[in-house]
Amino acid sequence: MSKADYVRSQAGLGHNGKHTCHADGCTKPIAPAYLMCPAHWRMVPAEIQRRIWLLYRPGQEVDKRPTGQYITAMKDAIAAVAKAEGEQRQKSLPFGAR
Repeated sequence: MSKADYVRSQAGLGHNGKHTCHADGCTKPIAPAYLMCPAHWRMVPAEIQRRIWLLYRPGQEVDKRPTGQYITAMKDAIAAVAKAEGEQRQKSLPFGAR
């Protein structure tokens, strides 16, 4: 089974809300093979998405043994989303509230 097929096969599995999006403050339940909910994943720059995908090993969410490189890429993705959300919040503040 390809990596893509494995991840797709995990999407429909019942996850009982125990695994949530890794973006700061997001509580959306997702399948354990996913890093983030679709809304937050779209905020991750393409270069970081490629690194996550390259470094992801099918089953690492089961055995809890991701590589150090994957953890670094995951932290980069989380930071990128936090930065993007912070910029969005700044743009939505009323004039003079910055």
